[in-house]
Amino acid sequence: SEKIAHGSVAKKQPAPHFGESKLKKEQCFLPCLKTEVSTLKNLMNGKFIASANVERDELDWGTIGWLSRPESTGAKDIVAMEVSLSPGYGHDFHKHPDQEEVIYVIEGSVEQWLEDKKQTLNAGDSVFIPADMVHASFNVSSESAKLFVTLSPSKGSEGYQLIDVYDEAPWNTLRS
Repeated sequence: SEKIAHGSVAKKQPAPHFGESKLKKEQCFLPCLKTEVSTLKNLMNGKFIASANVERDELDWGTIGWLSRPESTGAKDIVAMEVSLSPGYGHDFHKHPDQEEVIYVIEGSVEQWLEDKKQTLNAGDSVFIPADMVHASFNVSSESAKLFVTLSPSKGSEGYQLIDVYDEAPWNTLRS
């Protein structure tokens, strides 16, 4: 059998005789295709987000500006954030069990950890973090550090899931 639009399955038919249609009336093709296209358009409407309209969460270590997540844009596969780390602060050791992450430094300097290895990232530098890898980001400059962060796939209504491990060994001793 072969797949046709809208996930229905049509059995292969012998070649039609003159005057016969290839698809029987009860089989869906063009109407389902139109519905499928309409559904895709609704899912892919896109959304402009002015800086003043970005939802922001103030945390002990800085600010998260939610650029895209399921509850604000309907995104299903990607979460995008503008993160500001206050001088001397950071997002302590944590992991995202089912999400990959990319952190891109826009401004400032960040001490970036991937498990027990660290490297200083400056403006223009980035890091890829596989799913379930423990990592942390600390602002080591005297100014706020500004980051663009994206995670995928999106998880839950916020699109973002994490497990804090900063109080567990060996993570609780790495920056001592």
